[in-house]
Amino acid sequence: TLTVFQGQLQLVPALDPGAPISSGNTLTPVTRTLATLSSSDQSILVRINEVEFEAGDGSSTFGAGGSQTAIRDSSIAEFTGIYRNFFGASNITGALIPEGVGSIVGIIQQRNDELTIGARNLDDLDFLPPPFIPDAFDDFVAVAPEGQRGIADAPAGDGVANLFKYAFGGSPIIADRSMLPFEEIVEDNGERYFAITFTPDRNFTWDPITGTFSDGVVLLTVEISTDLTDWNPATNMVLVGGGTELNSGQTITLRMATAIGQSTRTFLRINGERIEDLR
Repeated sequence: TLTVFQGQLQLVPALDPGAPISSGNTLTPVTRTLATLSSSDQSILVRINEVEFEAGDGSSTFGAGGSQTAIRDSSIAEFTGIYRNFFGASNITGALIPEGVGSIVGIIQQRNDELTIGARNLDDLDFLPPPFIPDAFDDFVAVAPEGQRGIADAPAGDGVANLFKYAFGGSPIIADRSMLPFEEIVEDNGERYFAITFTPDRNFTWDPITGTFSDGVVLLTVEISTDLTDWNPATNMVLVGGGTELNSGQTITLRMATAIGQSTRTFLRINGERIEDLR
């Protein structure tokens, strides 16, 4: 019997047809676009090209069976469709949602006025990785030998990582340690405080709540320790002079909130990460 459920045609068998007469047949998908899909494509295997997942950010994953993810046709402005995980037991569930533009081979299902597509497994998703777009850090380390352009590499042989030369000045291939932050004791409002001082070579924004400062490319964290073994973000630092902007070429001093004599023995350092590695 042929019936309709939520707009989807469905065949309800009246008796057992028996064992299949063939299996493993090759199915060739028909090519469609999100814009040309229609109710006549119900239950047909189709290929949609030039499509991208809106949630494809390098970290989001597909949900369980029945979950939905918005997709869009990159050639049609403001056109959005729906990808649905029809096959929850497949290797799609929990897999990383692809980034960039690619193609989906899948089966079309109608749910009332909405058409959705669902791939059978990950082999039905054909996406190229997004193009590499260099940022300011990539440009900075481009002069270093290949294989020595990471944030922790020190191609100049001076022990200063590329990350810190990017943040505080210098060249990745010229030995120089003079730009490194240093600890000192400063006076502020008549009290003496333990502090760390540096001169950034970029424009950073200071966040006193997290003890970090960033230029959108790297994230640097002021860390505190009482034994040089266990280090934690220093969330009790005060920017001498106030404000939140750490401008390139400006000498910056971050002091402890508690004056000397009112706190335990303290050590300070700056650690850092590249923001794209945190995603």
